[in-house]
Amino acid sequence: MEPNLLVKYSSQSGYLTGRSEVHGIINRLGDKNSEQELLAPGIMAVQTELKARKVTEELRDMYATDPDSIRHTTLWLPVDNWCDASEIAIRKSLEEDIKPLFTESDQYRIEIYCHKGELTAEKLKRLVLLFLKGTINEENPQKILRMDLFLENVAITVMRPKDIFSRA
Repeated sequence: MEPNLLVKYSSQSGYLTGRSEVHGIINRLGDKNSEQELLAPGIMAVQTELKARKVTEELRDMYATDPDSIRHTTLWLPVDNWCDASEIAIRKSLEEDIKPLFTESDQYRIEIYCHKGELTAEKLKRLVLLFLKGTINEENPQKILRMDLFLENVAITVMRPKDIFSRA
C-alpha cells in the first residue's frame, strides 16, 4: 500500500508534533497502524487503510465542532497516484491514470508544486496539458489536478475542491 494522504504541518510546530497530531487523528478515525513519512520540510505522506476523501470530510466536521482539535497540521490532501519523478513515468501516469478522468465538459485547475527534484512546474504543466480534455477554470473548477514533485517521486491527484481540508 502506498501513502494516500499528503499532510502539511506548521513550521512552528515541527515534524514530530505534526506527526503526533496526524497519528492521533488517524487513530481516532479507526486506523491504528497508519505510517507517516517526511517527504520535504513541512510535508509528510500518510499511509492509512482509511479512504483519504472520507478522512478530509471527517476533518472538516471535527474542525467545525472543535477548532482546537487540529492545531499543528494545516492542509490534508488525498493522493490517488504515485510515480517516479521522471518525465517518462509522469507521462505514463498521466496517460493511463489521469487522462480517462477528464471529459470535454470538465472545468479544471492545475496545481503543481515542486518541493524537490529536477523538473520545473512549467515543464510539468505543458506535459499535463497534452493529456487533459476540458477547459481551465482557475476560479471555480469542478476538478483540481494537483501534482507534488519530490526528489524521487510525484504524488498525482484528481480531486474536487471539497476533497481538501485546509485550516488556512
